[in-house]
Amino acid sequence: MPRADSATEGPLLGGHEFHLGPAVFFVTVNALTLPFLIYFTWRVWKAGARVPAVWTGLATTAGIIIAITYDFFPLPGDDAHRTIFATAALATWGTQMFVYFVAYSALDRHDNRATGSWSAPTSLSAAREESR
Repeated sequence: MPRADSATEGPLLGGHEFHLGPAVFFVTVNALTLPFLIYFTWRVWKAGARVPAVWTGLATTAGIIIAITYDFFPLPGDDAHRTIFATAALATWGTQMFVYFVAYSALDRHDNRATGSWSAPTSLSAAREESR
């Protein structure tokens, strides 16, 4: 087993090395983006898109849980490659991207209706119809 550097590595937790630097980085970045995501969720809710707003809140909460779980609370029964964690993390991050896209789209539609501005068509066939 490699020697642990007390500045960046700590004791083994559940068979996994604890790396203080990356652990603190991921949690800090997540904490710094949290106020924006709370504000964004509130904006989506105020725009009348209740379902995307709820999903945005749930996806954000799941992302926080993944960030904290990564080094601070290793999953029991996970292997040395953290397969269970990686599966949960990738599923969460993929869900976050999709949910945020849907929420941004709902907010964009609301803003365009409120201002009367034009938004680019979402498909090639819609663009062709508009050009006729």
